[in-house]
Amino acid sequence: MNTDINPIIEAILRAVAVDEIYQWTFDHYGKKYQMLQVNLTSNAGIRFSDANSLINKTVGSYPNVYINVNFTHEIQQKVDQGLGRPYLICQPENRIYQNPVQEIPLVLPNNKSDKVIE
Repeated sequence: MNTDINPIIEAILRAVAVDEIYQWTFDHYGKKYQMLQVNLTSNAGIRFSDANSLINKTVGSYPNVYINVNFTHEIQQKVDQGLGRPYLICQPENRIYQNPVQEIPLVLPNNKSDKVIE
């Protein structure tokens, strides 16, 4: 699982307006998965289904890379509700891209991630 994700990131950024991209991996029954969490700009002027389709077409030629797409405000709502998965994924150490003109940054609670999974 040594996929160079730089071309993937560049292609995604050419296709849609993105606030942040996070990368994480997990192992399921001995198979490793490389995941990208793409947080779309809320005012991108594009419907979610269109953005999701464009991103999935971009990543389609990379069989070991999986994408999860949301608007940033939706991820913020999930974090505010106390859902652990978005909180654990959207940690600063997992962020591989941040839009320099991001209007509303994702705000995480001050909990340590190891406390969330207890």
